[in-house]
Amino acid sequence: MAPLVARKLGKSFGSRIVLSDLDLTLAQAAVMAVMGPSGSGKSTLLNILGLLEEPTSGTLTINGEPAPRINSGRATHMRRDYINYLFQTNALVTNRSVADNLLIGMHYAKASRAEQAEQIRRALQAVGLKGSERTRVNVLSGGEQQRVAIARCMLKPGNVVLADEPTGSLDRRLAHEVFGLILSMREHLGKSIVVVTHDLEIARRCDEVLDIAHPR
Repeated sequence: MAPLVARKLGKSFGSRIVLSDLDLTLAQAAVMAVMGPSGSGKSTLLNILGLLEEPTSGTLTINGEPAPRINSGRATHMRRDYINYLFQTNALVTNRSVADNLLIGMHYAKASRAEQAEQIRRALQAVGLKGSERTRVNVLSGGEQQRVAIARCMLKPGNVVLADEPTGSLDRRLAHEVFGLILSMREHLGKSIVVVTHDLEIARRCDEVLDIAHPR
């Protein structure tokens, strides 16, 4: 079953059409790059896929289930259980520890404190931040903070990752290191990933590229 299937998706703001008749299928454990010029609707598409915005037209299914209205209780549960978000700004609580930030993503996980601590230890080791549980986020570099955000995605149960320019604020070397960690979520955890990017080299590392300005 494809985790995300969109058919004839459209989005307009008044008379301004942002998306029109867009079809998208994200396969299980696949990585799709979304590219296009500024203002072409890349972030809007990601928001629709993540149940943060309503489409004007078309249909969306998530793990085989029709997408509900975004303000419904079911949408809240789907965002919690199915979807991981990864932003350029990493959306961390900067005055709290790394472990505290990771525990936020594990809030609904059915695991003991000891099991959670072990899962956090393994996730931080996987992203190259072994032993940083007690470190405050605000003393980490931008690249390290994004690694924490990736560890949070690893620990959250959702099988879909929506990444909006996750390497946009990093230099080229760090960007490709961090993107390698994002790909590892597909390889080791079976997560399906949609990533908005302007970087052609990163797009080439994906399974599929959707040019949102010229969808096929």
